[in-house]
Amino acid sequence: MTVWAVAGSAPAVVALSGIRSLVRALPLVSDLGPRADEYLRLRELTLGLLPPLGALVALSTFALGAAGQLSPAPGAAPVIAGVVLASGAIRTLLVGSVFAIPRHALRAEGRVLSRTLASVSGFDPDTVRVELAQRQTVESQLGLNTTLLGDLQSGLFILGPLLAAATTLLVTNH
Repeated sequence: MTVWAVAGSAPAVVALSGIRSLVRALPLVSDLGPRADEYLRLRELTLGLLPPLGALVALSTFALGAAGQLSPAPGAAPVIAGVVLASGAIRTLLVGSVFAIPRHALRAEGRVLSRTLASVSGFDPDTVRVELAQRQTVESQLGLNTTLLGDLQSGLFILGPLLAAATTLLVTNH
C-alpha cells in the first residue's frame, strides 16, 4: 500500500513543483488584475492538491494499522502501534514539506501584490491607519494571513488521518 501511495502522490508532487515554477515565472510588471487572478488561481490549485495527498496519507496509514490488527504470517513480526504512528507522522511531515515549497513562492508573490495594491505612504497617523487597514484587507483576500499549519489543517486533510490512526490503535489495543 505504501508503494501505491508514493506512486499515487507523484503527480501531485510534480504539480506542486510546477506551481512553484509558474509563480516564480510571473512577470514582475504586468496588469494587476490578471496578475492577481493568476495568483489566486495558483493558490487555489495548490490548496486543492492537499485533500488527495491527505487521503493517500490516510489510506496508507490505515492500511498499515489494519495490517497490524491481522495475525502475522508464521515467522513474521507483528506491526507495532508505534510504527504505524511514526510512519503516519513521517508521511504527514513529507506532505507538509512538499506543500511548503509552492506555498513559499505564493506568499512571496502575494506580498508583492499586497504592497502594490495597498501601499502605505501616508504621513499623518490617520492616513497611515486607513492605509494599514486597507493592506490588512488585501492580505486577507490574498490569503497571506494564514500559517503553514493553518493551511495544512484546513479540513483536517493532513493531520486528521494521523489522529484517526492514533485513536484507532489506542481503542483496539485496550
